[in-house]
Amino acid sequence: MPEIVLPQNCVFEYAAKVLFGSIDKEPVPPPIPPCVPGYYATAVNIHNPSLKDTTLWVKFAHAPQATDYANPGIGGGISPWFKYVLKPDQAMELDADFLLFAAKHGDITLASFAKGFVIIQAQVRLDVVSVYSAGPMERVVGSRVTSMGYVATMHTERVPEHKIGS
Repeated sequence: MPEIVLPQNCVFEYAAKVLFGSIDKEPVPPPIPPCVPGYYATAVNIHNPSLKDTTLWVKFAHAPQATDYANPGIGGGISPWFKYVLKPDQAMELDADFLLFAAKHGDITLASFAKGFVIIQAQVRLDVVSVYSAGPMERVVGSRVTSMGYVATMHTERVPEHKIGS
């Protein structure tokens, strides 16, 4: 298990949008779902282009669907920071399993569809790319309906860094 500690001497931060899980077929009771019915997944890929080992810290900031816009405390839960080390040219991926892991350690309850941000802090620049995919909840094979359809769309997006404190 990664060490749970506060980030130290970090210069760069990345905020990668994440969403995962399923939204049922209609009719859907209010509130209106944030996406169309289907299954969604995100994988955040992190690469260390540095010539030395680098330490990075990662947490999950949950962004639950708002239903009470008059509530000033509308934000979601935040997991603790998790510390990882990547060797030069080494890469790692954070996907739905990480989000479930982080949510558990942050006492965050997730619905069947969840969204938010993976926040990464590091002492050096990293390559961070989010991979988004989505597909139907069902697919038809002959006359049989199976439980998960094929990927209908996929998109990658480079996540820009920003300097901490600026």
